Amino acid sequence: MKNPRRIVLLVFWAVLACLAPGEARDGGSLPVSLVPSEEWISDSEARLAMARFLSYDRATLGESLRTYDRLLLEEPQRLDILRERVQVLIGLNLFDRAARDLDVLLARFPDDAAILEDAAVLAANAGHAVRSRALYERALSKTPGGESPLALRYADFRQGWG
Repeated sequence: MKNPRRIVLLVFWAVLACLAPGEARDGGSLPVSLVPSEEWISDSEARLAMARFLSYDRATLGESLRTYDRLLLEEPQRLDILRERVQVLIGLNLFDRAARDLDVLLARFPDDAAILEDAAVLAANAGHAVRSRALYERALSKTPGGESPLALRYADFRQGWG
């Protein structure tokens, strides 16, 4: 696969083509979509799916970030999009921007384990092991149960610290 970005865009446009209305050659209308209308997704949700897809590959993180930025301009109240953008910013080593977004999220949800984990990952990637450890432990205290995926990710980070 020489150009994964091209394949991603082709798949994206193929999905959009299924959602676009068309006309039959005889002048009649084709169905608007192969998907029943009650299962349609909005343009915003399609772009969010694309941003998520692009965020899986380091080579397309920049494009994913641009898509998240556009989504947040249109829907600034969507904290789920903001949180996902934080993860992309961390992947791009844009720690200052990620920290600003996390400050917004932590102000609204100071006890959310997932957001605390994002803050711990940011601190670890920025070289602040002590702060990262404290944030991970705080996130674990907010997580019910003993063995959780969060506990395993924390153990993995601790292995990296030595």
